[in-house]
Amino acid sequence: MKLASIRQRIFARVLLVQMALAATCLLVLAAFSRFEGDPELVATMVLAQIVSAEIQAENTILPALECDGSLARRVTADPGFWAYSWRSQETSGCNAPAQAVSLARLLAEGFANGTVTVLAGPDHGPFILEKRDDGLALVVGATRIGLREKAEFLFGLIVQHVAFVLLLPFAGFLLALAAVPKDIRLALSRLSDAAAAADPSGQGLRLDLALAPPEARGLAQSFNLLLDRLQEIASRQRRFLADLAHEMRTPLAIMRLRLDDLPGSATRASLILDLDRLGGRIDALLALARLRGGAPAAEKLDLADLARDIVMDRAPRAVGAGCDLAIEAPACAEVLADRALGETALANLVDNAIAHAGPGASIVVRVLATGIIEVSDDGRGIPADLRDELLKPFVREKAGAGLGLGLALVNEAVRAMGGALELDQTPGGGMTARIRFT
Repeated sequence: MKLASIRQRIFARVLLVQMALAATCLLVLAAFSRFEGDPELVATMVLAQIVSAEIQAENTILPALECDGSLARRVTADPGFWAYSWRSQETSGCNAPAQAVSLARLLAEGFANGTVTVLAGPDHGPFILEKRDDGLALVVGATRIGLREKAEFLFGLIVQHVAFVLLLPFAGFLLALAAVPKDIRLALSRLSDAAAAADPSGQGLRLDLALAPPEARGLAQSFNLLLDRLQEIASRQRRFLADLAHEMRTPLAIMRLRLDDLPGSATRASLILDLDRLGGRIDALLALARLRGGAPAAEKLDLADLARDIVMDRAPRAVGAGCDLAIEAPACAEVLADRALGETALANLVDNAIAHAGPGASIVVRVLATGIIEVSDDGRGIPADLRDELLKPFVREKAGAGLGLGLALVNEAVRAMGGALELDQTPGGGMTARIRFT
């Protein structure tokens, strides 16, 4: 389905509001359609309300409805209309026909107060009779008038309400304009949602131009160009990191072989330890480059088997560091995850615990059947205010303590699998790192 432009949306909104106002006007006209056979009555009803309001505003004891009076000028301004009023024996009127006045007086004897509408008869036109509590009776009516007089009267009404006539379309435009921000948000919502979900590291990611209205397609194209540049930069960084790590591995391997030829000494042992640490950091850089290189492949992964393999592989290192390494796992605990990423995450957690828990510490790898794996130690732990920071690359708890890639690697590996890494305090002291698989 073709997406409507913002201009079309706004035009449709304005048209809809104007049509609604027009429909309202038609309903008002339909309400008066019952007077179609006697249009003088419609005008009489309007005039009666005006005269009644002006008499009430004047607040006089006797209504001034003589033909040369102030209220009479309002009456005589519309041809064919007349007015008459009385209270007790005092009367006042302008152009009032005798037949209509006699009928009005007769009708007024039948009620104390209220309003009566009288249709045209054979010897009189329509009129409105209003009787008040203070004894004042007011009659406003119309004689049979011609087409020209009707047209003049209607034109006079239009002139009197010209402000309303002019403001009605403007009010409709303002109502439609108030909805324009909403229309723009709706038009751009799908595009903005796609942009918010965009990951610059994802290969081949683009915004679908079909989600953008015509006015925003240039912006979407520019955003796609920006994604291309960001992805190219990220790709160059990954290639540089991987190339650098590979280039460093070769001379380190040569140095390691040469050290093996030297006679045993404290200096030789220290150099071998330093080379092993440097090799571990290079492996971490390579793992980081692989993590940022593509999407993981999900497969059935038994966390219990994975934990047993990692514990057996790291057991000699734990013994050399003076730590106890144990495992608690069920017979089987399968999840859908990438095995290589799972190995990277768990191995780094165990290595981190061995390196930082200290001699004499107990380390337990615990697998829960709900898809959760934990590595707990009773060492010195990590301050709560540093836990989130240590999940970032190259952030270390203290100077000289490695590259600061261990927990960052674990975090990126777990996020790549759609899981979550949590750092918590072990009851009684120490740190517990918890991986939640989805």
